[in-house]
Amino acid sequence: MEDFRHPFQIEGARWHFLKTLAGDRLGADLVPFISAEASLQGSMDTQTCVYNISWDVLRAAKNLYNAKHFLGGTAGTAPPFYDVAGRLNVLFWHSIPTRSTLDLEDNPLVMSLADFTENDFVEKYAPHLQHCKNWVILAPPRKQKRSPS
Repeated sequence: MEDFRHPFQIEGARWHFLKTLAGDRLGADLVPFISAEASLQGSMDTQTCVYNISWDVLRAAKNLYNAKHFLGGTAGTAPPFYDVAGRLNVLFWHSIPTRSTLDLEDNPLVMSLADFTENDFVEKYAPHLQHCKNWVILAPPRKQKRSPS
């Protein structure tokens, strides 16, 4: 997919997947949405502190509680084997294509902590997670402290 107003490329299978699960909800805003997500992904890819989790690990985390929700990444990189995916106030897709919000409810979820600031986590997610027991948070490795020479 390429559009002169929204210069990005997307794999055909990912385009079909997003169009099927988010197209009804976003309508004419689908291409600008994917363009914005592609731009965000491009800026994330140029950062030196990016941390990516393999889909094998994300699938294993999903299977721990049969998680339905994935939080993190972008619409272009979120694993398609979750029924619902998004971050903060951005819903990538939902098993109900016309759903407009990312409602955590009490569904099992997997979160890629590296994709959120500490403030976002504390304000938006920690209160919800304190009342649930069916979540997995995947975090980047801790930075090792340098020992004095």
